[in-house]
Amino acid sequence: MGYIGSTPTAVPLSGADILDDSIESADIKAGTIVNSDINASAAIVTSKVSGAVTAIASHGLATSATTDTTNAANISSGTIPEARIATLDATKLTGTVNNARISLDAAEIPSISTDKLTSGTIPDARLPSTALNSNVDLTTLSASNLTSGTLPDARFGALPAVSGVNLTALNGSNIGSGTVPTARLGSGTASSSTFLRGDSTYAAAGGGKVLKVTSHIHQAQETVNSTTFATVVTKAITLEESDSKLLIIWTMWVGIGSDTAASLRILRGSTDLTSTFGGNTGSGSIPNTFGPVSAMAGHAGVTYQPQNMSGNILDTPGGNVTYNFQIARTAGSGAAYLNRASYALNNGYHSKPASHTMFIEIAA
Repeated sequence: MGYIGSTPTAVPLSGADILDDSIESADIKAGTIVNSDINASAAIVTSKVSGAVTAIASHGLATSATTDTTNAANISSGTIPEARIATLDATKLTGTVNNARISLDAAEIPSISTDKLTSGTIPDARLPSTALNSNVDLTTLSASNLTSGTLPDARFGALPAVSGVNLTALNGSNIGSGTVPTARLGSGTASSSTFLRGDSTYAAAGGGKVLKVTSHIHQAQETVNSTTFATVVTKAITLEESDSKLLIIWTMWVGIGSDTAASLRILRGSTDLTSTFGGNTGSGSIPNTFGPVSAMAGHAGVTYQPQNMSGNILDTPGGNVTYNFQIARTAGSGAAYLNRASYALNNGYHSKPASHTMFIEIAA
């Protein structure tokens, strides 16, 4: 074949053989450049290569570079970017995930059961403001929030002083120890000589106890010449206890004339006790009294002979009171006498008697 211009020298060509100092792809015959024609330091970038690199024989890539999948064992270092992980099923995880590998916010934990918390402590900052923690002032906690369970005794300190008016339904069986003060049981003075009565009052021990004895002797002679009762003996009584009973015992020596009769009655203050303790009214003129006396007719020297009018009653005065013993003529025209001897003669056969009364106060 002939050449235009200078005839090339023997191959390889030199710069003198290239007229315009450049070789274009059109100047190279297809399939004529071989690997040895490319300098080892040419550093041809892959963007200059068309087609798959793996199509090149002896491409030098690992098997994993020629497939769409690879074994996780082949990843021995580095970090897979989050964008390369789409959705990881928790069932694919075994073992324990290190805390440093977990970064979750509240939106990523929508609901977790507390039975999953088996150790550690949840900080107060992770609890709501209504939760019972150190941030909540338990001194203002309403008791209405306690709807079940039992508070242990250790949670109760010294109970505050409260008004007893609100304790209206206490069961005595709940008092298992200690002593109830006597002042809480009743009124009055509690001592070794008193007891608590059914009306919640402390009183002297032993019902019917004798509290006081008052005796009165009346020696003066008294004369009553009227059908109207007149007081011949009087005695004021001061009781130890206002509700006491009073046993009254009396002996009155009453004398009358030969044609006369007389009767005795007792007044508590202005109250006539004959209506309660006296005898029945007879069909005659003798009134309802504590007993009559009559003249012993036909017996020489019996005129004004003192006759014994005695008796006893158990009264309930209801407080301090004065008792009056009264006599009156109930028949005849003569006088009735108290403590007079027969004919008023002062000799060994006509002695003057003395009347007496006794008042015994008995505890209710």
